[in-house]
Amino acid sequence: MDLCQRNLRLWTKIALISTEASTAIKHQGILSLYLKHTSIDAAVMQVIPMSAPLGATIFGVDVTRLGDNQWREINHLFLQHRILAFPQQTLTPEQQIAFGAQRGQLVRHPSAGMKDYPDLIELKNAGNKPDVNQPWPSDMTYNLAPPKITMLYALETPKIGGDTAFANQVIAYNELPEGLKSSLVNMTAEHTAESLAAIYKACSSPIPQASHPVIRSHDETGENEPVTHPWVYLKIAL
Repeated sequence: MDLCQRNLRLWTKIALISTEASTAIKHQGILSLYLKHTSIDAAVMQVIPMSAPLGATIFGVDVTRLGDNQWREINHLFLQHRILAFPQQTLTPEQQIAFGAQRGQLVRHPSAGMKDYPDLIELKNAGNKPDVNQPWPSDMTYNLAPPKITMLYALETPKIGGDTAFANQVIAYNELPEGLKSSLVNMTAEHTAESLAAIYKACSSPIPQASHPVIRSHDETGENEPVTHPWVYLKIAL
């Protein structure tokens, strides 16, 4: 992820509502909801696909007042575009937590939760210093049931740059050679939060650790994608 100076965001991790989510990595699908800190005056939902191979921007909704029909449409758009941006939103921490909780059980970070709001993570840019947000991660894969959704609320962003980069892992998997797909599908990877605990100077006892297939299947679409995170991999095994 590329985060420039004066970039401040709050994260909420949201687990899938599912009785199987505690045991199955296939129930993780990544979605990021960007909630920009400005006013809203549109009255009708408008969806504009991004030019990238994933993502769409949604105008005309107040995410603090979503009805059942809007939630169903948003979930459909999530499965189609994988990343949804909601500009022109103003949320308190309590409203951000409530918005996330409408989609499922919130998942707390083992080391980085805010003091007054442990369900939220505050991200600040570290300038030119190495930062945990620089690699290409799949969030919190050291949990037995990683969160299905990541929600980002941008409080302070630069006028130019500061974009967070995302990769479409479904396309990445589909473009792999068939021989490599066959090899990866039988592999598992060990994930740990040990390095993150050291970065955040936090002590979590015990430190979360889990084993997951290298290739996972989305629980709603059935699409395959690799699970990657260089910060938390311990080893890959057949």
